[in-house]
Amino acid sequence: MKAVRNGTVVAESDDTVMFDGVYYFSEQSINTSTITVSSRVFHCPKRGYGVYCDLSSSGKEKVNAAVYFAHPYPEARAITGRLCFLYGVEIME
Repeated sequence: MKAVRNGTVVAESDDTVMFDGVYYFSEQSINTSTITVSSRVFHCPKRGYGVYCDLSSSGKEKVNAAVYFAHPYPEARAITGRLCFLYGVEIME
C-alpha cells in the first residue's frame, strides 16, 4: 500500500492494518521528511487518543493530515504505533 499526497509518497508498506475501514501504516513505513508530529490531540471513542501529524509535500502543507496512535484503547490494539491518513491523502494498492 502507498499513501500519496500531491504526487509524493508519504508512506509505503506491505504491512498495513485495516481497522474500522481505515488503513494504518507502521512508523517505519512513513517518509519522515514529509511529516511533522504536532501537539494537537485527537480523540476517537473507538480508538482512543492520538496525536495529529502535519504533512508537507510538493511545497504544500496539510495540517492535521494524519493521526498517530501510540496507546489506543485495548479493542484497537492492532493500531498501536501506527498512523492513519485523513483527508487529502490517497491510499493506493
